[in-house]
Amino acid sequence: MNKALLEVRDLSAGYITRKGYVPALRGVGLTINEGERVAVVGESGSGKSTLAAIMTRLEPRNLVIESGEVLYKGMNLLRMNGKELRRLRGREIAVVFQNPSESLNPLLRVGDQVVEALRLDGLRGREAKARALDLLRRVRLPDPERIYRSYPHELSGGQKQRVAIAIAIARSPKLLVADEPTTALDVSVQAKILDLLIRLNEEEGTTEVLITHDIGVAYDFAHRIIVMYAGRVVEEGPAEEVIREPLHPYTKHLIKSLPKAGELPSVEERALTAVAAKGCPYAPRCPAAIKGVCDAADPQPIKVGERVVACHAVARDFLG
Repeated sequence: MNKALLEVRDLSAGYITRKGYVPALRGVGLTINEGERVAVVGESGSGKSTLAAIMTRLEPRNLVIESGEVLYKGMNLLRMNGKELRRLRGREIAVVFQNPSESLNPLLRVGDQVVEALRLDGLRGREAKARALDLLRRVRLPDPERIYRSYPHELSGGQKQRVAIAIAIARSPKLLVADEPTTALDVSVQAKILDLLIRLNEEEGTTEVLITHDIGVAYDFAHRIIVMYAGRVVEEGPAEEVIREPLHPYTKHLIKSLPKAGELPSVEERALTAVAAKGCPYAPRCPAAIKGVCDAADPQPIKVGERVVACHAVARDFLG
């Protein structure tokens, strides 16, 4: 798992809204390696879903990419036109969205929607149906024949999410990005969906990126965790190390919040407006903040073992 599949370099972006320009990402850099399971975690407004949208080039029209690169196998996705991106979608990069009720067409039977993806590879008729049924079996749906004939409203939330995953993996993508795929599901179904994603990674080598607000879910899923706050990457490293010995104060805050299902107090607006703030955006909430330092300059990432952390206090402790 050492070869880079996707690299994000110095990515900055923001939204044009009625209230003006709202920054969402600032100088984000990260690497996703082949065969890896990575979780990007942070509260609402941290920029994680914006990052996922840009990585898959499904960003909304009001999002402006200011600078940076998103390299997939060395190709800059930000320079590709619509035709070039369509060649990548499904075959190379696929997405599982948060709400399967919105991603599935309510007017089409499940089988027709799975077959629609397969037609892009030239499959037709019985061959396409057989392949679609096989996909429904692979995502552990009971009675695939019945599911194939069903409309989305006839399925449970967990079944619909499995169908969405079946469609996403229909063309055997190399990279699967799952944006909060378990948020709308109850806890027992969440666990089954995560187990399914892990099994796909282990058995088929699919590289997977999970976007989540819940650091507990991130730990259960990932080889590596990337923590975001206010549009920045503040800590990243092996999941076990990040959870057992967090370095950044915000990571500690997230872990402390685990008994509340990973939710922090309502700070979405604060997190968004902090993206462009002078100094460390977490400084006003940070118990380790250094007066005159943390509020004066943005911390630069430093390497600590296998981890990367952007924190003045951590830098002082490790670098002196």
